[in-house]
Amino acid sequence: MSKQRLNLQRTAEPSVVKDTRLVSLLSGKGGVGKSVLAYNMAERLAFRGTRVLLVDLDVYCGNLHILANVACRYGVAQVVAGDLSLKEAVTVLGGTLDLLATDGRGWPEDMSSTKAAAHLATRLRNEGQHYDLILIDHPSGKCRASTVMAAASDINLLVVVPELTSIADACGLYKHLLETDRSLDCRLLVNRAQTDDEAEYIHQKLGALTERFYGRPPGYHGRLLEAESIRRAVAGQRPLSMTDDAEKTLVELEKITIQLVSDSLSAHSPAQENSEKAINSSPATADIRE
Repeated sequence: MSKQRLNLQRTAEPSVVKDTRLVSLLSGKGGVGKSVLAYNMAERLAFRGTRVLLVDLDVYCGNLHILANVACRYGVAQVVAGDLSLKEAVTVLGGTLDLLATDGRGWPEDMSSTKAAAHLATRLRNEGQHYDLILIDHPSGKCRASTVMAAASDINLLVVVPELTSIADACGLYKHLLETDRSLDCRLLVNRAQTDDEAEYIHQKLGALTERFYGRPPGYHGRLLEAESIRRAVAGQRPLSMTDDAEKTLVELEKITIQLVSDSLSAHSPAQENSEKAINSSPATADIRE
């Protein structure tokens, strides 16, 4: 696999995020385009001058390096094991965008997934201060590592597509996160909708269901409509911005990323202050304690 650098240059706008923010992308169901969204959101953020670290938390089946068309020698495993610093383990994709990839071999054998994820979250906070945003692509479904990282994140984006199974699994994942910590900032991101009306229907339907059964609906972060240009970008192992006839989808993607930066302006970070408490007190992740 060839190694390439994205043609990214810092824009005239200065970075505006005051503290490093951790943003997680999760989904209850696989195949909803979460990794493609994460990669292209990171690329658009970097294009705007935001200093971004893209993290592949799917330590068994991660594919962000494939989407980026780069060969990564180091990544998550070396950071968790303490073999390398975060700076030494990342792969520079270009401009202000770096990737912390995975080699597919899982977590260290001598460490539980919850403890490994907690250690990774701590190192991202401590060693990632020169980034504005750390965008974390989770494996689909529920797992202990994802629970830990979601608890440590400032914003959790739940990616859903217009399919009954995706909506049902998103509800299940949201319930799981609320049971972990009801203060988590969880937001719905609708992908592959055919129309604005369809995206809004999913938003309203899922919101009504979660309000009724869980007492609190997730926020709404936006939507991305179905587009052939996205498929071409994936097939060509390049970002959407380097794909022909992608202007309309890029505008939609820009709205999502601009909103993400805007929501990260606050100097106060409850997740940073409470992540250790949330990780150690959650029944789902209690076994990380020494």
